[in-house]
Parts: sequence; C-alpha cells; structure tokens
Amino acid sequence: MQLRILALLWVALSCSSCGWFHHSASSEPAPNATATPIPALIARRGEEHPLAEALDGIGFKPFIPQHVTIVTAAVLPAFSGEDLRKNRGLGVEYESSGRLFALSQWPSNGGGVEGAKPAGSEAGCEISSFRRDGFLWATATRVATLQPDGNVPPSAVLRETRRIIREGACRELR
Repeated sequence: MQLRILALLWVALSCSSCGWFHHSASSEPAPNATATPIPALIARRGEEHPLAEALDGIGFKPFIPQHVTIVTAAVLPAFSGEDLRKNRGLGVEYESSGRLFALSQWPSNGGGVEGAKPAGSEAGCEISSFRRDGFLWATATRVATLQPDGNVPPSAVLRETRRIIREGACRELR
C-alpha cells in the first residue's frame, strides 16, 4: 500500500514537471505581468501622503532637509503617547548623493530611546547608533532617526546624519 502511494506521488510530481498540469508548469511570469514595486521604507512605516498633506497630519514643526530630492512622505504612528495628531511623527524619504535615506521625526513628549549607543556629536548635537546602519538624535522637543533605504554603508549614513545636523536637523524649530 505504501509503495502504491509513493508511486502515485512520483507520477504526480513527474507530470507537474513535464507540463501536464498547465497552471504550474512554468515559473516564467505571464507576458503582461509587471513586477510590484517595493514601497519606499518610509511608506512602509506610516501612512503615505504628499509632503504638504503629511505636514497637516502632525502637530509639531519638523526639520525638512534642503538640497535633496524628496521621494515621499508619511505620517508615522506616535513615538510615545496616544495615537493623536499631536503625537504622530513625520517620515520623509529623500535622495542625497544618489542614495535614499529615510528621516523620521516625532515630538519627544519627554521620551527617549533606550539601548542607543553613542556615535559622536556634530554641531553640539549628540548622535547615537540604534541599529547597525541607523542613527538618532534628539532635541528638547523632537526625536529623529536617519536610516538608509537600500544598501548604504553605515559610514555614509553617519556622514549624511552629520550633514543634515549641520543644516539644522538638531535645532529647535518654532
């Protein structure tokens, strides 16, 4: 009995590989199929909107990098506190020097990030490493992170972090 079942399984597998079962015979995509684009990192973290609409969805003044190409923006869930407009964050994905970066910012509400390791300072702002390739900093009113979207060396992410901090990413904005 077991041999008969094994033989039937072998026949079924053989038939599927020789094309007798049309729907599974080919691993090639259909001629009119298109690849589904992978959403930007920032869009996977929050609710994607045009930048102006995303700014309307938050209750604080964020830093927006200059001299970059903004790819997309998103309203992010609250970093701390209830999921209210005043606690939600802003994510901005942008291209700088041919690389994609995801800048996320939230009102700090007195909260901080645990487990971050010091990574230096820039323009009086303390920078910490919170992932292998992500960096964060905080002001009295905001917490911000910068991560790459794609394969970017951590040293390049730190260089970009330092660049936007010099541009004003760690200043209090009013």
